[in-house]
Amino acid sequence: MSTCDCRLNEHSVTVLRDTGCNGVIVRKVFIGDSQLTGKSRVRVLADGSRVEVPVACVSIDTPYFIGEVEAWCLKNPLYDLIIGNIPKAREPRDPDMNWESNYR
Repeated sequence: MSTCDCRLNEHSVTVLRDTGCNGVIVRKVFIGDSQLTGKSRVRVLADGSRVEVPVACVSIDTPYFIGEVEAWCLKNPLYDLIIGNIPKAREPRDPDMNWESNYR
């Protein structure tokens, strides 16, 4: 699996680039109340179960994608940040090899 360290808001986290996902998932502990949009989405998980999750606007800085995205907040995902097949996301086999976090 394609994982690496990156930035989510001001936090250092581990990201997974997941081609089996069609959005962005974040660990809820890294999300501030002010980032919540007031929207929620029903998501179907890999086991077929459905879960309603809050949506947040977050800033991510990774070798796969840099910018603001709407993300689904889960309490305990496998990784802190999961980037699925979203517009402008780089393929798992093609991360930006010159990437350095813009946050210092």
